[in-house]
Amino acid sequence: RLAVGSLAIIFLLIVLFIMFMTVFKKDWSILKATICHYGLMILGFIPLALLAGWFPSEPIFILQLILEFTVVYLILWAILSYLTKKKIEKINHHLKEQCK
Repeated sequence: RLAVGSLAIIFLLIVLFIMFMTVFKKDWSILKATICHYGLMILGFIPLALLAGWFPSEPIFILQLILEFTVVYLILWAILSYLTKKKIEKINHHLKEQCK
């Protein structure tokens, strides 16, 4: 059974994740939005996860957590960037075909 404190932290994480997604709705470059989103995720997730006791608060573990988080973030970013690029190419191809 989860304690009330853990439920509150989970609620805060959900709220933060939803708020952080608004970064991509701003009139920013993809790079700026991605860097800002990454920073907010690190600054929001890690302290709350440590507060919840989900991870040990040892400095070496926190550095390892940041490294692993960064690697996973970069992998997901690369996959999503590739898929978005392919989708844009497909749309552009269809638009060129319609203009002929």
